[in-house]
Amino acid sequence: MKKTFMLMAIYFSVMSFAQIKVVKYETSQKVGESGYVSIFRKGNKYTINYQDINSPSMNAERSFSFVNQNNDVNALYQLISDGFKTMPSNDIMLELPNDIVYLHFLENKGKVIFQFIQIVDKNKKIVGKSPYLTQKDVDAIFSQKALNPENTVPVNNFTPATTTATATATATATATTKASATTTTPKTQKKSTTKKSKK
Repeated sequence: MKKTFMLMAIYFSVMSFAQIKVVKYETSQKVGESGYVSIFRKGNKYTINYQDINSPSMNAERSFSFVNQNNDVNALYQLISDGFKTMPSNDIMLELPNDIVYLHFLENKGKVIFQFIQIVDKNKKIVGKSPYLTQKDVDAIFSQKALNPENTVPVNNFTPATTTATATATATATATTKASATTTTPKTQKKSTTKKSKK
């Protein structure tokens, strides 16, 4: 009787343990930074943190995240870098799962500068703005560690996922027409197109 009871106890204990699944814990790792803007990676999720210069509080920080599908992080870096080479006449809008983010470019003293403008929770009443960044700052934020976490995609050979400023399902980029350079909620939108170069 005792032997039967022990066997049953062992059986149920093994069955209970078999239902426990060991999950790999991943910590958030800073992979790029410049001044008050930094980028973190946790698994396949990227988060960009920045000091909100639009907030009355000097130390206010905001962030937005996206999943790196189809090299979205490379596509984002490419969009920003292209904006420094040829400044777009309109802000580029990125639709993320929780937020709207504009890539805003401005010419200052003959040099192009850039900032993130975030519509927090897609609520037009809550707008966060990063400090202005130079191309050098952007290169430091989107470091080799950020762009190539597994050293599988050479940056020099990277081709954006699409030629219409679309950063896939988690970050869909479309060119947005604005009334002025500082407007963050444009009235009309139009898709930006890029001509493919002939080889």
